[in-house]
Amino acid sequence: MLVLAACGRRSNGPTEIGVTDAGKTVVVVLNNQVIVTLDGNPTTGYIWEVAPDSTTALKQNGQYEFKASSGAMGAGGQLVFKFDVSGVGEGKLKMMYHRPFEKGVPPIQTFEVNINAVASATSGY
Repeated sequence: MLVLAACGRRSNGPTEIGVTDAGKTVVVVLNNQVIVTLDGNPTTGYIWEVAPDSTTALKQNGQYEFKASSGAMGAGGQLVFKFDVSGVGEGKLKMMYHRPFEKGVPPIQTFEVNINAVASATSGY
């Protein structure tokens, strides 16, 4: 579904975004959901967070879900974020991988995707 959305086709239902979509433009539909999955390891203190200057068309829906890659203590895995498409327009979803308790320290990794939020699967806006 993501490949279709990234090519300009629209679909009702969730749009999945991952690291391979960095820098791309993804078309999403108002009142649908966006699911972002990024690799991480919160046991190290590092987590992905939405940057303050991200698009206002997406509203984070709850906390992230962590899916460990194994049952080993301290294993890394994937952080899954859910967003509701709450407005129309163009902007960037920006995320930063950092330790939120380390003030003034830049993130060790960032992720950005261009978001084009449209009113319906058949309309331009």
